Amino acid sequence: GAARVLKDMSKAGQPPCVVAYTTLINGRCKSGDLPGALEVLRAMLARKPPVQPNVRTLNTLLRGCLLVGAPTEGESLLTRSEKEWGSPPDDSSYEYAITLLCQTLKVTRAAALIEALRRNVARAAGAGTSPPAGSGAAKAPLVYVSIARAAALLGDVEAWKLADRRARA
Repeated sequence: GAARVLKDMSKAGQPPCVVAYTTLINGRCKSGDLPGALEVLRAMLARKPPVQPNVRTLNTLLRGCLLVGAPTEGESLLTRSEKEWGSPPDDSSYEYAITLLCQTLKVTRAAALIEALRRNVARAAGAGTSPPAGSGAAKAPLVYVSIARAAALLGDVEAWKLADRRARA
């Protein structure tokens, strides 16, 4: 399989790049094997020199977290992407993370993430700088629909109404 191709590449003197590793991670995630995908991530970071994951790697892993319902791992990956890998999350990354939190009914944490993004956008506007990465997710109707759905399941009518209004704005 794909793991064998990576080994063959290394033996042939052509070490795998981020695209090759992300492709293998994608296959593992799509098959529901998040632990296997995370093992590939560890392997790419353990190489000498390490192969740094990029935003596509992050988003692939976040989709894997969505597939298996792993919110804690998703939040960890979101944090690590910028702090450890030097690859800031993009709008899609935040949409996946917020949807994942809502999928597991962590509405308060999802709302806090959106509010942090909104504050970052306001801070950048006040400073006259470009909006930060991921700021588009704070305006994306999809994230508010996810929050509204989770709030409705939890019976939180006020949170549902607020999310519904923001989704329609």
